Amino acid sequence: MTERVISDAGAGRALFLTRMKLTVHAASMAFWVGALPVAVAPTIWWMSSLSPHDVDLVKANIVSHLVSQDVPRRWRVRDAAGEARILTVVKSDGELVQWMTAPQFRAVAPGLVRPVTAFRYVAWVSVGLGIAGYLSIWYSLKRLGRRARENKRIDGAQDLVDPDELTKRVKKEEPGPYSVLDIALPRSAPMQGIMFMGAQGTGKSLGVHDLMQQVFARRKKCVIYDHSGEYYRAYSRPGKDIFFNPAMLGSLAWSIFRELDNTYDADTLSHAFLPPKGGVVHGASAFFEDAARALFSVMVLRLRQRGAVYTRLISEAILAMPEDELELLIQKSVASSAVGGDSKGQRQGVISSIAIYLNGISAVQDGTWTMRKFFEIDDDTRLFLVGSDDTNAMFAPLFRLLLTIGFKTIAARREICHEDRYWFFLDEVHVLGDIKLDEIQATLRKFGVCVVGGIQADKQFNISMGPDRAETVMNCFNTAVMLRANEPNMMDRMARRLGRKEMAVVNSGQAIAVTEWRDGGSLNQGEQEKWVVMPSKIGELKNCTAYVKLPSYPPALVNYRHWLPRWYRPWARVNRFKQRHEDPPRDPRFKIAVAEGQDAIESVRREAEALRAEAEAKEAAKEPAKPMGKWIVTDLDTGEVMLAEAVAVTPAGDEGELGKPNDDDEGLF
Repeated sequence: MTERVISDAGAGRALFLTRMKLTVHAASMAFWVGALPVAVAPTIWWMSSLSPHDVDLVKANIVSHLVSQDVPRRWRVRDAAGEARILTVVKSDGELVQWMTAPQFRAVAPGLVRPVTAFRYVAWVSVGLGIAGYLSIWYSLKRLGRRARENKRIDGAQDLVDPDELTKRVKKEEPGPYSVLDIALPRSAPMQGIMFMGAQGTGKSLGVHDLMQQVFARRKKCVIYDHSGEYYRAYSRPGKDIFFNPAMLGSLAWSIFRELDNTYDADTLSHAFLPPKGGVVHGASAFFEDAARALFSVMVLRLRQRGAVYTRLISEAILAMPEDELELLIQKSVASSAVGGDSKGQRQGVISSIAIYLNGISAVQDGTWTMRKFFEIDDDTRLFLVGSDDTNAMFAPLFRLLLTIGFKTIAARREICHEDRYWFFLDEVHVLGDIKLDEIQATLRKFGVCVVGGIQADKQFNISMGPDRAETVMNCFNTAVMLRANEPNMMDRMARRLGRKEMAVVNSGQAIAVTEWRDGGSLNQGEQEKWVVMPSKIGELKNCTAYVKLPSYPPALVNYRHWLPRWYRPWARVNRFKQRHEDPPRDPRFKIAVAEGQDAIESVRREAEALRAEAEAKEAAKEPAKPMGKWIVTDLDTGEVMLAEAVAVTPAGDEGELGKPNDDDEGLF
């Protein structure tokens, strides 16, 4: 254990005395450099303008306040010629008085010359200027010391600024019509992507709600992926807006076949419906995934060419079509080599790879609505892709299909637009899987496409895209709203996004010795790289507080807790986001019909036995009955056989007897 040479009290005394000495030195400098010169200078200047007679009167007036007030004395004052005279007062009875007390002198002096009265004002002015001079030197030293002890940014990321300061910069350089968490967005920011990220319950949805209302007020076309139905319940306008979820009554009757105008559209749909997994996939798994995509692409295209309209036909064709009909439908295509032919096991493997995703397709209502029609109409209709915890697994591939078709439709229109035109709000976007967000952000920005995403952690993209593409996707969202994160690695990644900077760091030291004159303090300056925001600070953020990073601007810490309701704030902003109506009713088609009063396992066994008996009967009916008797092999090369009675008798022998049938067992079976 290291022995402590300096006691706590001794160290405290040394620190206190050192601080007091340095403070006294600063006060002394402020007095001698600031207060004294400024206070004396006006008096000297004023007195230099007086005559010797007036100067002596002023001096005598000052002396009268310093000497004894009861002892009379003679007061010497120079006259106009500069000769020293004794002040003499002639009384009313003619008596001359030269000996006067200080109060008597002050009583007669103001009547002799005006400067005696003016001196009082000059004195007050000197005192005021002296105080001002003292304070100016004191605060100059204080400011100099503070600056000398501050860490200064040399290079790297910009320091944090107040939200108001950031808004002023944006409005000065690139004003736009939108704001995020009350911070003005640059005009180009919506087309460059906006991402809200943070743990659950931190206030991401409130920020999305606020931005969504601004977009609605400007009557922009919106597609909203609503993972939980929250936005549909708050903003859907019955009779005008539309929604898609086949498990709910009133859902769009979507036709996937009507979306196809060109043969290559089928490949686009297959990659959206069955996106490649993140990372590199090898072996049999990769083959079956590629074959499943090829089968889906060919089936959609061939059915469209044969006039198919309803989306559910894809499921019926893949799952229920006989093998010969399926082979006929996909013949001479890229899928025929994987599914066609005699390889029944391989065919079943490919179909199994795609079959698990077909439940949602089979549930789509019959109709002809398309995303192409939705974007052809220039209005502010909102499309809600309404999800729920119990239906997301079934319909997530369809949501992914619709979004992909929407993006491809906008790209096919090729209408250059350098302002916001189409908005896609994708809360919990990672649930959708790979919808090519990196390509969308890179290529559709010039068509006015604005994407707003919400995630809990950037690593959620790794599952569907792999780590490299996940980083690319995060790079495509230029505006980041970062709320609290609890996982250390994510806190570190968020802090890196806010940046690091090279700083001139000042280190202070304290020298303590036995003798007081050797005590002192020191300041040392060096360069060091530091975080703009420490990662641990991101983990300590309160709910409804966030770091906002705009492209090319410094970050800002925003506190929007005042949006929340309180007893003294009944009209809180969050009340604008409240639910206005309920979810649509569920479609009764999905209700499970339960058989009552039977044993489930026994019922399956009886049904299977009945089916086997029926199959055996049909097979027996197909086979012709074989006649009874002996059969003879007539040709050993071909294996041809026939009844023994049908064989011709042998010719007559040497004795001329008639031949007779051969009853030998040879050749019989």
